[in-house]
Formats: sequence, C-alpha cells, structure tokens
Amino acid sequence: MSKTGRVILSVGVAGLVATGGVYGIVSGDGRSVAHTEAMTSGSPSVTSSPSVTASPSVTRSPSVTGSSSVTSSPSATSSPSAAAGTQVRSVVAERTAAVKRAKRAQKRQHLRVRKHVKGVKRRAVSRRAVVLPLKSYRITAGFGQVGNRWSRRHTGLDMAAPLGTPVRAVSAGTIISAGWGGPYGNRIKIRHADGTQTWYCHLSAYVRRSGRVAAGQVIGRVGSTGNSTGPHLHLEVRPGGGAPVNPLTWLRAHGLNP
Repeated sequence: MSKTGRVILSVGVAGLVATGGVYGIVSGDGRSVAHTEAMTSGSPSVTSSPSVTASPSVTRSPSVTGSSSVTSSPSATSSPSAAAGTQVRSVVAERTAAVKRAKRAQKRQHLRVRKHVKGVKRRAVSRRAVVLPLKSYRITAGFGQVGNRWSRRHTGLDMAAPLGTPVRAVSAGTIISAGWGGPYGNRIKIRHADGTQTWYCHLSAYVRRSGRVAAGQVIGRVGSTGNSTGPHLHLEVRPGGGAPVNPLTWLRAHGLNP
C-alpha cells in the first residue's frame, strides 16, 4: 500500500471510531475484512438500558415471600394425619366387630352341633340300650322253677322290691297292652324293635298305659296284685311275641349282670 493510501485509511478509521460504525479494511493481500464494533465510549447506545437493569419482575414478589399463600393453611396442617387416624380407628373397629360376630356365629354353630350329637346319642341309646327294670331288688324266683305257688313251671324272673318301687322299661318300644292279666295281676306289655315282647306283672299302679317309651323310662310301680305272695316284679321276655325265654339269660346277652 502506498503512503497516500495509509493516510486515507487512518483518517477513515479515526472517523469510524468517532462515529461508531462499520468500516472496511483491505489487507495487504487484497482481502476485505468487515468489522462491526460497538464503541465503549459514553454514548447512550452502549449504556445500561432499563431493560438490562433489575426489573421489578425479578425482585421477590409477595408470591415468593412468606405470604399467606405459602404459609401453612388449615388443609396443610395436621388435619390429614387426623383424618388418617380416624380412618384407621374405623377400620379397626369394623374388624373387631366382624371378629366378634364370627365368634358368636361359631359358638352358635358349636351349640347346634352339640345338641344334634346329643340327640343322636339319646336316640341311639333309646333304640339299642337295655337296662334292668329295677334299680334295687332281690331275685326270689328264677325261670323254669316249679312249686306249689305256680300251676306250671315259672315263666319269668321274680324281683322283690318295696311296694311302689318304680318299674322301668328294659328297652325302647311301644306299649301294646296295659290292664288286668288274671294271675299276672296288673300287667304292661311292651313290643320292642326286633319284635320281642317284655311283660311287667303284679304292678300296683300304671305310670304309662300306651305310646312309645324309652329304655329306662318309668312305666309302673311294684305291687302284689294277682297270684302273688308279696310285692315283687314278675318280668317275662318273649322273642317275637312267642314262648317265654329265661329273662336272666336275655339280660346277660345284652351286657347286664342281674
């Protein structure tokens, strides 16, 4: 570049610096460089504008400060925990009540089962059990004996006891007859499930005259009616309602020991 060119360039640059504009510089190799420079002199264009200063929008607004909108409201206080506690207590109370109801139902069921079992046992005993007709007695004559007290061989078992002693059915059955039996005196006949008949003779009184009876149920009282020399029970056992058999043997066959 010639001396004249350098001078012109210097003057141009100075002018641009003074005005703050865009200038072009041509380098020695002929390339053009464009440069825009914002001057740092005290011109209004480079000073801090209001848009750069801390605007009110940047300051702590009431929404950020400890205003009432941020403070603990009643909904943010301990009310949720209180509500949760109430709910827990309600659930516990419901479960406790359910457990009590289940226990009561179980107890009722248990009682029903026990009652049913007792009924079954009682019915089974009444159908199959065989008991002695007197709780306290003394055998005074056996089956098949002969003597001047009988017109023929003795057909039953004589069990002496005080007058009025309760006489019990030896097994469950149905009373088929209750009345006067001639030499037998006051007599009750019971037919049992297998067809066997038992006769209770010389009674002083009837307690039952008809209907079904259970084993051990009182049906009459010891007496001395008919051909009798003293208060006693004459017991006869007749399988199928036929000829009598030895009551002692029959009772022993059913597990008793008169």
